[in-house]
Amino acid sequence: MADAEALTFSRRAESWLATHAPGFEDPDPRYTGFPNRSIEEQADVVANARAWEALKASQGWAGLAVPTEWAGQGMTAYDAEVFRELESRYKLDYETFAIAKMMITPTLLRWGSDEQKMRYLPRILDGRDVWCQLFSEPAAGSDLAALTTRAERTGHGWRLRGQKVWNSGANFADRGYVLARTAVDKPKHDGLTAFVIDMTAPGVSVRPIRQIPGGYGFCEVFLDDVEVGDDAVVGAVDSGWKVAITTLMNERLAMSVANVPWPELLALLAEGAVDQADRVRAARIFADYRAVEQIHHEEVLALRGDTAQPGPEGSILKLMIGRLQTDIGRLACDVVAARGLMSDRWTESFLGSFGTRIGGGTDEVLKNVIADRVLLLPKEPRHDLAPGPSNGARP
Repeated sequence: MADAEALTFSRRAESWLATHAPGFEDPDPRYTGFPNRSIEEQADVVANARAWEALKASQGWAGLAVPTEWAGQGMTAYDAEVFRELESRYKLDYETFAIAKMMITPTLLRWGSDEQKMRYLPRILDGRDVWCQLFSEPAAGSDLAALTTRAERTGHGWRLRGQKVWNSGANFADRGYVLARTAVDKPKHDGLTAFVIDMTAPGVSVRPIRQIPGGYGFCEVFLDDVEVGDDAVVGAVDSGWKVAITTLMNERLAMSVANVPWPELLALLAEGAVDQADRVRAARIFADYRAVEQIHHEEVLALRGDTAQPGPEGSILKLMIGRLQTDIGRLACDVVAARGLMSDRWTESFLGSFGTRIGGGTDEVLKNVIADRVLLLPKEPRHDLAPGPSNGARP
């Protein structure tokens, strides 16, 4: 897109958002992706998010980078990211459809069959289907390829059996994206397959997990002989690791400065006196915040090509954002405590920041990715390529 066209698009998007977004803003915004909301409050947020996505779809603002044959607008990833940045200026819910839009959609575009794209993408873009990602297990988190959930062939498809955990929004999801083991006689990365399941299918049960801030954003999911057809396979059988890599790379790119509550911290600091030590802490946080802004800006510019794909640099962004959320939450809690006040919002923000630093790859795993794939340092020896528990690292 030429600069003049980009400016025209940006102004048109700003105008449309200014007219419609305020009516969908959260009247009780939180500073974390893991807020202390009841199940009923969470259901209201999901309903509002569905309505917002439906409005965008009806007026041509959904799926900007999705080809027109799959109900998108046929624009570029750069256009979509520009719109997302403008949208992030409003206090909207970005969690409900984050997995579906930022992770599942690019995965389906890369690996899904034409039939799967036609079946699933329009329902994501217009808000009908919320998705959850069913990857991690009690004994397979950072070492994702050690997962033990099994998918066995039947006469008419596959039968899935196993347990997943730390599944964001699974209690309100319509569809699940599952990584399961289909071959036990191959190296562990080579025996996995990706599936789509209906979260209301027989054998699927969801149990919300109460988190430290008090809410229920995470769940554990049990798959007890869940039957799916061959058309539920995404990509090729036993090639699920390649499919999962696409998802994970996009997951890290999904984070932006919109996930960092610096403006809210600045407003808190302006409410009263702040001692010199806290001013220094705030200055350091601001320097990191500007660095994240610049890194994200470079990531957006890298998407100017129509075929651009997110790279390992997204791990730098995700690592810094997680740390920033923790640093901001800790400083805010200290300031509030020093003033003799109580603030559930900042307590939620601080405690919830640790969830950000685990989901999508822990800090330690991200450092390995940066060392291996950004700095091109020598890789550590690996001796964990067989199926089963090991000490390997999630990419």
